[in-house]
Amino acid sequence: MSDSSASHHCFTAGIAFIRREFCAIGAAVRFNSTSRSDIGSTPQRDSNLELLRILSMLAIIGYHFCTQTAVCSAEDSSVSGCTAMFLGAFGRTGVNSFVIIGAWFLIDMPFKSMRLIRLYMPCLCYGLTITSLFVITGHTAKETAFRTLLRAATPFSSSPLWFVTAYLLLLLLTPFLNVFIHAVSLRKYRILNWILLIVFVFIPTVENILPGFGVYKYYLIRSDVYWILALYLLVGYWKRYPGLWIEQGNRAFACLFGLILFAAGFCLTSCLLTKYMLPGFAVRKLHACRESIFYETASAFCFSTAAAAFFSFRRLHFVSPAVNRISKNLLGIYIIHQIPVFYPVMWGWFRPETWVNSPWFIPLELATVLLVFTGAWGCDKLGSWLLTPLLNARWLDGLTKRIDRSVNGN
Repeated sequence: MSDSSASHHCFTAGIAFIRREFCAIGAAVRFNSTSRSDIGSTPQRDSNLELLRILSMLAIIGYHFCTQTAVCSAEDSSVSGCTAMFLGAFGRTGVNSFVIIGAWFLIDMPFKSMRLIRLYMPCLCYGLTITSLFVITGHTAKETAFRTLLRAATPFSSSPLWFVTAYLLLLLLTPFLNVFIHAVSLRKYRILNWILLIVFVFIPTVENILPGFGVYKYYLIRSDVYWILALYLLVGYWKRYPGLWIEQGNRAFACLFGLILFAAGFCLTSCLLTKYMLPGFAVRKLHACRESIFYETASAFCFSTAAAAFFSFRRLHFVSPAVNRISKNLLGIYIIHQIPVFYPVMWGWFRPETWVNSPWFIPLELATVLLVFTGAWGCDKLGSWLLTPLLNARWLDGLTKRIDRSVNGN
């Protein structure tokens, strides 16, 4: 054997050895690290999906910025309004990403009643505290004070906190959904998968685009609560039969970037039509498509983008203590910035209507979203510290363990 071929052989063997070692290390990291599904944490867990959760929460805040202020009203045909609409379009994608990440881990986890308590207690305490301050300071009419406090204590009756309601219901039903997911045959699950996609994804996407198709509005299945339960079953199909879904990182990245380019091209085309060609038609079409494509949680755009983002980030394996620390308080951020009596006042502090036509609109919007995220994160950090003695109480731990044994059959 010549020196060159021997050198080549050694080099190839060395590269193969390094690849095997890195694969072994990566497998060990993936095996030993677990990502938090909704509440709680585990040391040295992977930060890939936690980073996706952070980005999803930023997108949700951006969506609320667009829908709870006047920056992109139905009559707004400005480039700033269309840009705000595009930046807010990924808010519903963020909601789907939250559910997909949580479902991916909850499917193989036993039921724990403490998850419900750790989600409901911040909602109860933050809602009552902030609402009481508004009642005391006169920002809320005293005649409706009791009803306002009752809404704060029960998120089930408060539209801005609908996600808390939906996620609490999902956590309650996971023991029964998991039994179905692990017991149903592949053939029946595949049929159910297509039924869910057609009924919950395809029909809501096209019903407001095609003329006359959305007459009945499909009210029976338009509830986001139903969609989250359906999404949980779809994720169960992906996890139980991984070979039947797109798992390759390059395909997922291509799908994700393709969807982003589609959304960008759509908004750019609408902006050009609005400004230079058919303003009235373009504005009507743009906002009709916004409602049916971008702002429907179960639309094909929001669902596909969330699925592609999940599979893409799932391929990234890294550990970042900073990312893991920030991701602990994401649901608290959602609760704080969506308390019904608070969010109108919060958006009023920024007065976005005064700079909606400014050339600095996009940086100002991004800065607003970051400020809301940071402020709510700090408040939830303090609230979590104050609630720690209650959540760690022995009587509560004993009660939840008895409930868990009863539900899990242990």
